Amino acid sequence: DLENFFTSEQILKKLFKISKINKFSNSKVFQNRKKILKKYIKKFGGAADINLIYNICLKKKPIKILETGVALGWSSFAFLDAINKNKKGVLISIDMPYMDKENKDYVGIAVPKKYFKMWTLYKYPDRVILNKILKSNFIFDLVHYDSDKSYYGRYWFYKKIWPYIKKKGLLISDDVKDNYAFIDFARLVNKKYYLIKNDKKYSGIIIKWKDQYYLFAQDFTQIYF
Repeated sequence: DLENFFTSEQILKKLFKISKINKFSNSKVFQNRKKILKKYIKKFGGAADINLIYNICLKKKPIKILETGVALGWSSFAFLDAINKNKKGVLISIDMPYMDKENKDYVGIAVPKKYFKMWTLYKYPDRVILNKILKSNFIFDLVHYDSDKSYYGRYWFYKKIWPYIKKKGLLISDDVKDNYAFIDFARLVNKKYYLIKNDKKYSGIIIKWKDQYYLFAQDFTQIYF
């Protein structure tokens, strides 16, 4: 549905009423950090739409943010810099450990130490650590998904986290063009979705307009796996 497709600039203006867009990717702090980490960049995947999440974070001023998929930590850096400017908020990040021992300590390396007090990083797969996080009774203002790219992995996570997103909270997912998991989930919860094109990649956004703190009754693993 072409009515659901937007550029980052269009969605920030339309959905979040942001007239002046801050380019975190052009900022001095980002560029300086990128130079320092230049030798690591080729070993890891590309960053999420950091300008999109940065501006949303500045505008919405979320108190609790959850992200999955960290790699070097550019999205984490964007969230934390916005949190620092907002003077409130915390970020919880999840990324499964890398099998390559040489790369295991690079997860989140893009994040400067001054932000560590606002940040908790779990180096576990989503399925291993997510229940522990949710048992702490966290209700998130914003969730950003960028880990398991499979249909089943995405769909499992969306269903699992949805009851823990607050009213008017956001579910943002990266690389949604890989499969139909994001669109299928949006239709499951009867939510309008927005697709944002950033170069050749697509992100998706769903706003949770109502409090729906329920668990899904049907076991979809029997259908899709």
